[in-house]
Amino acid sequence: MNLPIKLENISLDQRLDNISVTIMQPGIACLLGANGAGKSTLLLVLAGLLKPEQGDVFWGQTDVYATPLAVLSGHRCFVAQQHSIQFELTGRECLQFLSPCQSRDIPGELIRKLDIA
Repeated sequence: MNLPIKLENISLDQRLDNISVTIMQPGIACLLGANGAGKSTLLLVLAGLLKPEQGDVFWGQTDVYATPLAVLSGHRCFVAQQHSIQFELTGRECLQFLSPCQSRDIPGELIRKLDIA
């Protein structure tokens, strides 16, 4: 993803009212607010999952709402608030799940390098 990340004049019903934010450098950003203040809504807008009534979102020069979701999906991820997985996978299966497009056996390589077979 290219920087800067810009949200310009974002408005969405009562939740967001003319919000503008620019993130210029890589790193960790913090979004603080009371319950119901619109934090999650703003993140959904930033990810391109919820279209605002007004405003624009850019990742570098890319207009998020003019870009197909299939393209955006390669540049974003989801981190759950809960740290539990509702299904059981082995370590190898987790690695295979995370690298399905790789032509080489990354899980096998890691298992051999770490000597945990």
